[in-house]
Amino acid sequence: MIYRIIIGVLLGAVFGGLVGYAGKCAGGGCPLTCNPVGGIITGAIVGFLIVSSSGNISTSGAGRSGDVTGKSQNSVVEDKVQK
Repeated sequence: MIYRIIIGVLLGAVFGGLVGYAGKCAGGGCPLTCNPVGGIITGAIVGFLIVSSSGNISTSGAGRSGDVTGKSQNSVVEDKVQK
């Protein structure tokens, strides 16, 4: 999990730095495109927020909706009906 956060922050910082370098607004009103340092900071924050909001992705079916047994919803209902 910590590796995902580090990678997300680094990718966001690199992307933000590139946008800050290429943007070059003269007024200084936009923190993303004003200078590369502002872009790096903004990109790192956005990268962290994206990674931290994504959470763990489970493909097994276990762990969703309070299901800790790994059974499907239909098999749980069938077990209750048979009892």
